Amino acid sequence: MNILDKPFLTKEQHAIARSNGISSRLLYHRVFYMDWDINTAMTKKPRQKREFTTNKQFAVYKADKLIVMGNARQCAEHMGIKLASFYHLLTPAYERRMKKKNAKKYTTVVEV
Repeated sequence: MNILDKPFLTKEQHAIARSNGISSRLLYHRVFYMDWDINTAMTKKPRQKREFTTNKQFAVYKADKLIVMGNARQCAEHMGIKLASFYHLLTPAYERRMKKKNAKKYTTVVEV
């Protein structure tokens, strides 16, 4: 199907989509790239992004000094970093990088 054969999206359709939590960009993508019909594209709610959830407790150390203890979200907020960055501190890649730099005062995260 040619893009010229597709219907034009009106301002009213964009407003309906916006009221359903659908951005104009997503509406356009659904209609013109995914070949959805306009009514479904305007009304079907988008999936929610999955959040990091954990009940695990962590202790964060800088050198030998304890900085904070708590769950991942609390530790990240206290340190002023994003949750994904906090989880990066748990990876073997971070450990290798710090050992390669021979950093003596790097941040260490330990699961309690």
